Amino acid sequence: MTDINPTATIGHNQGPATMADTLADRYKSFVDVAEETLAAAKTVPAKVDNDDDAGKIAELAKKMRATEKSLEDAFDAEKAPHQLTITQIQGFFKTWLDKLATERKRVAAIGKDYGDRKAAEKKRLMEEDAARKREEEAKKRREADDAALTASSARTALADFERLEREALEAKASAVSEQEQAAAEVARCEARLAKVKSDNANLAAEFSRRVVDGNPASAEEKTAKREEADKNLKDAKADLEAARTLLTEAREKQRQAREAARRAEEDKAAKEAEARKAERDEKHATAEADRHEKQATRLETKAESNDPSMGSTRSIHGAMQTSMRVWKHQVTDRNLLDKEALWNLLTDEAIEAAVGRWMKLQTNPEKRKMDGATFWEEDVAVVR
Repeated sequence: MTDINPTATIGHNQGPATMADTLADRYKSFVDVAEETLAAAKTVPAKVDNDDDAGKIAELAKKMRATEKSLEDAFDAEKAPHQLTITQIQGFFKTWLDKLATERKRVAAIGKDYGDRKAAEKKRLMEEDAARKREEEAKKRREADDAALTASSARTALADFERLEREALEAKASAVSEQEQAAAEVARCEARLAKVKSDNANLAAEFSRRVVDGNPASAEEKTAKREEADKNLKDAKADLEAARTLLTEAREKQRQAREAARRAEEDKAAKEAEARKAERDEKHATAEADRHEKQATRLETKAESNDPSMGSTRSIHGAMQTSMRVWKHQVTDRNLLDKEALWNLLTDEAIEAAVGRWMKLQTNPEKRKMDGATFWEEDVAVVR
């Protein structure tokens, strides 16, 4: 029948012994002596007054020191093979870690070099684009200045055309008046011609009536009267022809005045449109110049920022190659450091260590003084 461990009952879940348990069993004799001496140490009075008791205390201290030495030797013996294993483990992993770190840094440096060149190229393109935007801005500023000059010229020309328009309207009104006067003169000449013709017809009737009355006109009188009538008729026709010519000229002058007024009105409208267009062109060119200026400023700012993301690359599997800007430091003269600013950043352990080192450097005990610290000598028991 198989032996059964009486402790391995149902519900028992005790694992294997720990290293501490193993060492406690292995060095039980050392532990027993240590416990014995510790128990004896607890019985030592706080003060002794004779050599016999002092000798017993020295003997106990010597035994405790011997036990300590035995435990230290055992500790070194137990640690030695593990120390070798740890060294081998460290050597194995450190070898591969160093190789990986070295190659990783080399590979990352290659990627960083590409990223730096990519960022430099992006910066160059941004600077070129910014320069083009500045050129576009300058061009639009010139266009705006030209448009402003055109608008000013158009407004000046518009004032001239408004003056010419007024003159044309005045000429038109004058032409209308002249035409009316010429028409009136034609009517007057026509009336005069009609009267001359009537007088000539009456002259023949008068000659006939005088014959009937027995007082006929002589040949000389008839000739004189007829010559006068012919002259009057000729003059009346000449005056009528001249009046009609003046009327024709007045009508032509009125037509020309109307045409001049129409052209002046059209020219005025054209100049007004030109002035409005020039003003729109000026506003548009100014707005475009402002837009190019803002774009150029943004590009210049980004190019000057040295943004590390400009050189970033991402692999198809999601790996990101980029760089980051970090602050580095190097102490060039420790005597110039702001000790007050750095003091609060030192740990208590570092301060204690520094004070201890300073104390040991003072060969003259009289100089071992410092505000904020206390220095003293203390006798330490030595058992041989």
